[in-house]
Amino acid sequence: MNEVTLRDPKPGDFGWIIHRQAKLYAEEFGLNAEFEGLLADICGNFIKMFDPRREWAWVAEIDGQVVGSVFLMRGDELAQGKLRLLYVEPATRGSGVGSNLVTACMDCARAMGYEKLVLWTESSLSAAAASSAAVHECLCGDPRRAGKLCTRR
Repeated sequence: MNEVTLRDPKPGDFGWIIHRQAKLYAEEFGLNAEFEGLLADICGNFIKMFDPRREWAWVAEIDGQVVGSVFLMRGDELAQGKLRLLYVEPATRGSGVGSNLVTACMDCARAMGYEKLVLWTESSLSAAAASSAAVHECLCGDPRRAGKLCTRR
């Protein structure tokens, strides 16, 4: 597999993120149009209320093809961020795409001054659930410091 490139979102990417996640998770987990609405709300709010001092998003590509994405969004508290909409195409899962996305998100969260990062995921979404360990290790550097990461499922 070729090198993963992370870039900022551009026009059309947000629609793709909504479409791809809604379609795939309907097939894999039976999620319905309500989930698609949730995705649309998250993306819409990100676009409308974007604050580059507190938020960012990344799109992963391999050979010019979009293969994943992740969002860093403001949390409910000043020192808390949210890792949202982590997604990796099935054909590239296990290849480091998700790890690259999570690392970029964690590095940015630290640079923006976040002390905690909340990962919300559907319990059946194995890739996102597995990422919670990577998120914790990346943010804290020490898996025993569980207080630095809140994981909600």
